[in-house]
Amino acid sequence: MLFIHLLYWVVFFIMLKKKYQTKSILYEPPVSIVISVKNEENNIHRLLGFLMNQDYEEYEIVVVDDYSQDKTLEILSSYSGLKIIIPKENKPGKKHALEEGIRASKYDVILLTDADCSSNSKSWIRHMVNGLYEDDIALGYAPLRHSGNSVSRFGVYESWITGLLYLSFAKASMPYMGVGRNLAFRKSIFIEAGGYKDHIEYISGDDDLFVQQVATGKNTNVVLHPESFVFSDAPSSWKDFFNQKSRHISTSLQYKWIHKVLLSGFSGTQILFYSLIVIGSLTAFISIKEAILLWLIKIAGQMVFSLIPSINLKQKDVWTTMIIFDPVMFLYYLIMIPTLWMKKKNNWKQ
Repeated sequence: MLFIHLLYWVVFFIMLKKKYQTKSILYEPPVSIVISVKNEENNIHRLLGFLMNQDYEEYEIVVVDDYSQDKTLEILSSYSGLKIIIPKENKPGKKHALEEGIRASKYDVILLTDADCSSNSKSWIRHMVNGLYEDDIALGYAPLRHSGNSVSRFGVYESWITGLLYLSFAKASMPYMGVGRNLAFRKSIFIEAGGYKDHIEYISGDDDLFVQQVATGKNTNVVLHPESFVFSDAPSSWKDFFNQKSRHISTSLQYKWIHKVLLSGFSGTQILFYSLIVIGSLTAFISIKEAILLWLIKIAGQMVFSLIPSINLKQKDVWTTMIIFDPVMFLYYLIMIPTLWMKKKNNWKQ
C-alpha cells in the first residue's frame, strides 16, 4: 500500500522532471481572453492591469459582468478597449455567463482566467497560446498565494498536490481536469461540444467537466513555462476552503470511471497508510518506532520524487511544508469522505 502510494510520486517525477523548454516557433494567432466577474470591485483593477500589459500583437479582452451588485461594472466601463457583456439571464454559477462570453468572442483561440488572478508576466498569452500550436486544449498552472495563516498555507499545499496530479496525468496522455484560472482552448472545439450543455445542470465544472468532455491524450497539451503561471489568493478561512473543495467534489463525481479509480487510489492509499500505522501503534501490532520509521520512509520518498517537479513549478517553498501538511492531508481526506457520500446520495444537481 505504501509502495502503491509512492508510485504516484514516481509518476510526478517522471512526468514533471524536465525543465520547460520554449519551442522555437512563431505562433501568435489572435486571442480572446474571456473572464466572468461578479462583485469583483476589489480585484478588477489588478486583473485588468495584468491583462492589458501583455506583450502580444492581437488580442481582445471579453469581460462578462454577471449581475454584480457592487461597483464592478462601473469600474469596467471606465476602461477603454474592453468588450463588456451582460448575460441575458441571472443564473447561479458562471457557466452561462462564460458561455455567452465565449460565443461572443471574435477569435478562435480562447484563454480563460478568473477575476482574482494576476501575474507579473507580460508573456502569459504567448506561452499559453504556444501550447495550442498542435493541440486544441492547453492546461496551464495556477498556484495559490498564502496570506500567512495556517488555513491559506494548507490551501496552497493542497492546490500544489492537485497540480501535481492533473499536470502529470495530462503529460501521461490522461487529461482529466484543468483550472479555469489558466486554461486555453479553441473556440471551435467548444462549439462542437455544444458548450457546457452536457453538464450545465452543475453549478461548478466550467473547467474540469469541460476538460472531461473534450480532452484526450491526443488533443491536449500542458504548459509549464514559469511565465505562463497565474496566481490567486488561497482561502483564508476553513469555511471558505471547505466550501471550495465541496464544489470540486460535486463535479469530480462526474469524472470518467478510470479517472475516479486513479484519483481514489492516491487518496485511498494515503488514508490507509495513516489509518494502519495509527491503529497498529494503538493495538501494539507495530511499535511506535516502526510506525515512525514507516512514516519517515513515506515522507522521504515523496520529498525525493517531488523535489525537481517542485523546482520546475517554482514551488520549492511549498515542498518544504510536506512534513507538516502530509498528515493534515490524511485528516482532510477523512473529513471530505462524508461530503463525498452525501453528494452521491443527493446527486448534487442544482
